[in-house]
Amino acid sequence: MRTQTLGNEYNLREVTTAYRTDIINEAAKDGKPFFIREVKINPELQTTSLLLKERLTGEYIHVPSRLFYTSNYTQQFKKEYPEELYELVLETNEYHRIRKTNQNWGAYILPEDAKPKERFYIPNIIEDVVSSKFRRMVLVATDGIGVFTGESFELDRSVYSKMQIVG
Repeated sequence: MRTQTLGNEYNLREVTTAYRTDIINEAAKDGKPFFIREVKINPELQTTSLLLKERLTGEYIHVPSRLFYTSNYTQQFKKEYPEELYELVLETNEYHRIRKTNQNWGAYILPEDAKPKERFYIPNIIEDVVSSKFRRMVLVATDGIGVFTGESFELDRSVYSKMQIVG
């Protein structure tokens, strides 16, 4: 899994991300607004790859596909794994967001004095968001910016359009 971080470059106030009910209950007692979100699988973060076994040597290799390019689309960077030379052992599925919790929900807890239209920095986003993609490389956002509307709290996905893969 590769991740990409925005950082809090505008020095916004921070939101707390919670995955436990005792923390949410404490926020409710303190009068802090909070918003519960379900963690949903993002199909853009799912990829498949191949576990192959070289027929001649018996060595295993894990590759994105039987044919791919490691750089620009030229013959010089072409990688090929034909069926006659490589046996398919397993088609693997990978999800590019690994969490420290197995909860399928989380909550954003805002400061007690949050104002409508105020933007907040979220160090740990609940949503599974692609920050950028290039060919088969997918980078996962780990943080973000959220906007309090007065009645809800929305992740500002437009901030990710400025991110790109460099390399």
